[in-house]
Amino acid sequence: MNIMDFIPTGKENRISFRELKVRSGISDDAAVRKEIRKARDRYEPICNDGNGYYIAERPEDMMHSIRRMGSRISKNIATKKNMEKAMMKMKAEGM
Repeated sequence: MNIMDFIPTGKENRISFRELKVRSGISDDAAVRKEIRKARDRYEPICNDGNGYYIAERPEDMMHSIRRMGSRISKNIATKKNMEKAMMKMKAEGM
């Protein structure tokens, strides 16, 4: 199964995650995300603009998705650091 077969080309044709699940026949969210990750690991230009998935036609489309990912990564790193601090606080309080 190749997830690329179910993702349309061009931002104007993007599809939602839910629609991608229906088209691909994969009911498990994690499995769909894994297939997308595997395709991206093969350097497939799968973009997500927050409103759906599509195959990039231009480098600018990829850049938009890359920026969105960078923002999410930064937020996740900050959350991870805060959770680590909370854990250290718990340990210090003898929990």
